[in-house]
Amino acid sequence: RGLIERARDADDRMPTLRLGQRFCVRLTIKQPGFAVAFEQYQGAWHLFPLGTDERRLTANVGRGTQWLPSKGQDRPVPLTENTAAGRHRYVVIVSDDRAISTSREDLIKQAGTAEVMVLEKVVDFST
Repeated sequence: RGLIERARDADDRMPTLRLGQRFCVRLTIKQPGFAVAFEQYQGAWHLFPLGTDERRLTANVGRGTQWLPSKGQDRPVPLTENTAAGRHRYVVIVSDDRAISTSREDLIKQAGTAEVMVLEKVVDFST
């Protein structure tokens, strides 16, 4: 399979949400670790806080399925995009290193040496 896809096939897999509509991130992994997430919009990357409050950028993640961010005990924190219509890309990086970096540049440098898992999802927000 090559890099290019037929537009009709790619569009069927990309969810479309309305601005202001609530959504949640559900992560399923085989190994526990520590997660950090980024959101890309119009070419710029932004940290996506995963902790129990917006100050905590990383989260402990266990084996299996869990919600991010979470209030604990399988209670997701609903998210919403209120102003930026268009395509958003979300990337969650999971590492076995407790001191996982929140710097995108540092994570790119470590990608070849650390045991990390990268999960990606693209969402289109419409008005």
